[in-house]
Parts: sequence; structure tokens; C-alpha cells
Amino acid sequence: MHDKGIGRALGVVALALVCAGTARAQPAQRPAAGAVFGGASASTSGKALDLTVDINESYDQNVTVRSGSDEFSLFQGSGAYVVLTPNLDFVSHGNRVQWAMNAGSNGRYYSDTGEVIVTNESGAANLSVRLSSSTTMSLNQSVAYSASPFAGLFVPSVAPEIGSAAPPTSNYSLDAFKSYTSATGASVTHRISPRATMSFASDLGYTATPRTAGYPSVQNRDVGGRIAYSLSRDLRLQFGYTFRQGQYEGSPRSTQHDLNIGIDYSRPLSRTRKTAISFMLGPTVASVPLTVGSQDVRRQYRLIGDASLRHQVGRTWALQASYRRGIGNIEGFQAPVFTAAYSASASGFLGRRTDLSLSAAYSTGESALTTGTPDQFATYTGDARLRIAMTRMWATYVEYLFYDYNFNRTVLAAGLPPSLTRNGVRTGVTMWIPVRRR
Repeated sequence: MHDKGIGRALGVVALALVCAGTARAQPAQRPAAGAVFGGASASTSGKALDLTVDINESYDQNVTVRSGSDEFSLFQGSGAYVVLTPNLDFVSHGNRVQWAMNAGSNGRYYSDTGEVIVTNESGAANLSVRLSSSTTMSLNQSVAYSASPFAGLFVPSVAPEIGSAAPPTSNYSLDAFKSYTSATGASVTHRISPRATMSFASDLGYTATPRTAGYPSVQNRDVGGRIAYSLSRDLRLQFGYTFRQGQYEGSPRSTQHDLNIGIDYSRPLSRTRKTAISFMLGPTVASVPLTVGSQDVRRQYRLIGDASLRHQVGRTWALQASYRRGIGNIEGFQAPVFTAAYSASASGFLGRRTDLSLSAAYSTGESALTTGTPDQFATYTGDARLRIAMTRMWATYVEYLFYDYNFNRTVLAAGLPPSLTRNGVRTGVTMWIPVRRR
């Protein structure tokens, strides 16, 4: 990577370290005593149906590198617009059955041109059933529309909750890119003994990119199992194997055999606080096409893995960090890519009315095709958000966003500049409505 790329990477890593030392992440923190905004401390017991509506005024300053005669789209130029994001959540927690559903949308209005553009729509549902005292089954289905290619490069620092839809990626929209994604998953977990559990999982995903030049549709499927054994109250050892299969439209299937071993460590700091560390590491054998559209494949051997950290600091702050290394078929590309992705997020309450959240992510990689010089790319993002509760149902906020990418021209479709740096500012209000609770 050139000197400029190294400097950017060091800057993002430094930002992540600052976040780790000063604040903590959202889902693991406890609300401040007597927190005003009701959405920050919504209960998940029993049944709940919540509506959240976010509206903000946004401004993006985009610095792009022109290549050839490409014309910049509305997403690539600097300008102001209004964003509306409604979101509906439903949860039902019973003794044996749990339901979770989510639906959301994200749209923009450009006053200068009078255009209304929907950048994201998504929905998801999850059913979890305790079949017996030792066996649990879970089914999950999600669908999404997105106008943001390459969003799959970023690894979330916080694992998604069951039944949650894909998060809005409007901030990363680059062009009139359109993709429609469906993902179906099923898993079964069985406790073999007081110390050992066995689980099996399978996922099927398909992303269609109609009328989007240079971006083929892609399908993914995987199936695998894992055995976990508790060495102590706080330490658990895991062994797993997963078979993966992916295919870009017009190319042969690529396959992977992932074998990994790892640990889960959770140390209670008190009755309400703890630190949890998890990592998995192992080899993969991947068979990928020699070139884009080629029917010939070649076997590759790679080291893959992932790691996560969850740490509570104080009673109302928490830290999350994640790392992922692997090969994947990601929308927005034309062939499998090998990536290394890092992320960190931190958030907590500054008082009864004020909370702060910080996040940073970095991803780099190359094409998995073996055609000589690899196609390099790197993406960076950072976000800082301060929210102040006005009442139990209303809150106002201000947010700063940074997004940067650098791609080899050969991996991009026509119309996208090979380099872009985005600085964005958002200020708006969030309304939380508890439609029904029991």
C-alpha cells in the first residue's frame, strides 16, 4: 500500500484506540439512572412494538478523483439533503417461543433538484423455539434493498440481534446502484452434557443487481457445525467446520472448506458488568476462478479467523471491537475477494439526558483471482454522534461522518471514481413511540 494509504490506516487505528480508551459501545451498556429518552432503555421482556422515526438535515463534502470521461452522480457530488428513516421493531419473549421482527426504510430529498430517492429498505423476522430442555431451533429470514455497494466490506463491531434487518447504509451510497438481497438461515443447538454443546447452522443468500452495469448478481450458501466445551465457568473451547459455496453470475461456483478452533472467555467484573473475548482461527481451502468469467478454477490455501471484544467500563459505558479475515463473495465485486476488516465502537451516557457514540472501521483486501498483480483496495469510515433527550419520546442529535475508499480501477464498474473521501454532517431529531408493550 502506498504512503498515503498507510497514513490513513494509521489514522483510523489511532481513532479506534482513542475510542477504546474513552467510551464504550451501545448494546452492552446500561442506561444512566433515570435516563430521560425512553428509547434508550426500552425493555425487551414480554411483548413490545416500537416505532422509531429519524429525520435529519445532511450535508456531504465529497472529494473524488476523476477518471476518464465518467460523469459524477448525485451521490458523488457535495451537497445538502434531508433524510427520513422510519423503523418498526417487534419482540415477543415467551417461555419456549421467541419472535423478533424488524422493518425499516431510508429515503433522501434533494431540494435543489426536487428528487426523492429511497436508498435502503429492509425487513427481517426470526423465530426461536426451545424444543426441549437441551435443544433450541432458530429460523431467520431477511430481505433488503440497498443503493450502497461495498457495504459488506465492513465488519460490525456489535453482533446483530435476532430478527434484526440489515442496518441502513445510506451514508455509503455512491451511485444509482441497486441491489436486492434475500437471506435465509436455520440453526439447531443441542446440549450434549453440562459442559458440552453441539450446533449446526445453514444459510442461503442471493443478491440481485438488475440493470447495474459491471456488478453481477451473486449467491452464497453455507452449512457447518460447531462443538463447544466449557473448560471452566468463564472459559469455553470451540471446534468448527463450515462448507461454503458462492457464485457470481456468469462465473463458475467457488467453494471453501473452513476449519477453525477458538475460545470464548467471559470474566464477570461484578454482578452487572463483565469482559468477554472470543476468537476463532484456522485454515481454509478455497477453489476460485482463474479470471473473471473463466470456467477454470484454482485451489488456494488461506488462514482465516475472527475475533471480538466486549468490555463494560463503569455502569453506563461499554466498548466493542471486532476483527475478521477471510474470503467472501461480496456484492459490488465481480469475483471473490480476500479481506481483513477491523472495527471498534464505543458509547455511553454522559448524564440522564445525553449519550455519546463513537465508531471506526477499516477494511483492506485484494481479489482472490490468481492473475498476477492483485487488485488492491482499502476502505475507511468513522462516526461520532451526540444525542440529547428533550422528553421521553423526543431526542435531538448532531453527527459527524467520515468515509474514504481507494480502489484499483479494474474492480470498479463504470461511473464510480477510483477514489473518494466523504466528510458529512447530520443534525436532526429522533422520535420513539412505544406502540404496544406488555
